Amino acid sequence: MIIDALGYPVDFDLTAGQKADCTQAKPLIEDKTFENLLGDKGYDSNEIVKEVESKGAQAIIPPKSNH
Repeated sequence: MIIDALGYPVDFDLTAGQKADCTQAKPLIEDKTFENLLGDKGYDSNEIVKEVESKGAQAIIPPKSNH
């Protein structure tokens, strides 16, 4: 789910319970404009960070312990 700065939902995608949430990050942000993307450590991947930075935004995501 994507929310705005006030916490209101902007967009979401439902997936099966066993599917990783991070697989939906790129499709959800591809047509959005934003300055910062806040995410939990489950979204710490080079692919997501590169996508965010290619939009001129900053990814604010804590690193995974194995990354």
